[in-house]
Amino acid sequence: MTGNDAPVVHPKYLGPDTWLGSWEADLFSLNKHSIRWLNPLRGALISTVVTVGGLHFGGAAVGVPLGVGTLFAAIADVDQIATRRLRTMLWATLWLTVATALGGIGSLSLPILMLIAIPVTAACGYAGVLGARAAIAGVLTLVTFSAFTFTPMSAEGIGQATLLVAAGALIQTAGTVIAIAIREPKALLAQDSAPPLRPRLNGHTGLQDDFVRHAIRLTIAMEIAFSLQYFFTDIHSVWIPITVAWVTTPDRHGTVTKSVGRIIGTLVGVGLVLLAGWLTDYSDVMLVIAFALSAFLALVMLRANYSIAVVGVTGFMLTMFAIAGDNLEVLGTDRILDTAIAAIIVLTVIMIVLRVTAQHDEQ
Repeated sequence: MTGNDAPVVHPKYLGPDTWLGSWEADLFSLNKHSIRWLNPLRGALISTVVTVGGLHFGGAAVGVPLGVGTLFAAIADVDQIATRRLRTMLWATLWLTVATALGGIGSLSLPILMLIAIPVTAACGYAGVLGARAAIAGVLTLVTFSAFTFTPMSAEGIGQATLLVAAGALIQTAGTVIAIAIREPKALLAQDSAPPLRPRLNGHTGLQDDFVRHAIRLTIAMEIAFSLQYFFTDIHSVWIPITVAWVTTPDRHGTVTKSVGRIIGTLVGVGLVLLAGWLTDYSDVMLVIAFALSAFLALVMLRANYSIAVVGVTGFMLTMFAIAGDNLEVLGTDRILDTAIAAIIVLTVIMIVLRVTAQHDEQ
């Protein structure tokens, strides 16, 4: 296996003295070789036009699902090789669509949500065994599932949100297909097949496997996050499970790095958006420009530096809801608080579960 089908690499075990490892270096390092400009620019422009148009003509019920579909499909396409881009984006569209429907169903009641969340979270956590690209798809699927559990929807509303997410992702995919057809038509026609499934699953089925343990840790953390989300009255507490989904990785080093990076990126992102809003009196033009720049920053920096990418994701989410009519200052405060809560949940669960599994291994 090569490229994006290579398995996720992570330490098998890190002792207490290497709990943090070299996370500071990873946090502030910049992988310049992974930076691409053209594809992120196109993805950001498509996301902006589609999302802002949806928010303007249909409000949050239309614009938010379109925004999720367009941005997440673009994220799934980041740094993918040309011959696999169409396949990757179509698979991402499928899983984003399924996740939206399941999230909508989960929004009907807490028992339903907690029941559905177990297999969904476990599957998304285990997906990394199929490769790095599958791990990204698993994270995006879980984030999408979480995003649509924050408010009860009717059957009609669930169907509408599901179709809009699919539409947004397909629009982004169409933009990618057109770009490939213009620049690399042979790559579009030379779609390669995925590696066989069974060899990638071999040896990853027991409790000793890191991916199985990751799925267990992630499921526990998400169940706690969903419980807190349900009992909080503010609908934006949905950012607690969303953040848990983003930062939890198969190894503690990566999780610590992403948790700290998430907090730093969120603080900077909220600060920049609020500063821009204060300087421009929260004008609609400022919100749209901030939205576009945030989407571009998230896409261009996703593989280069996670903390900077979080600045973009934070700006994207804040401005999207602000364009829909929410108070930007309240959104920013909630975002910071919920991010901190999510980081505490993740790190606590990791410490407890790793201690239990370490004792189990010794026996």
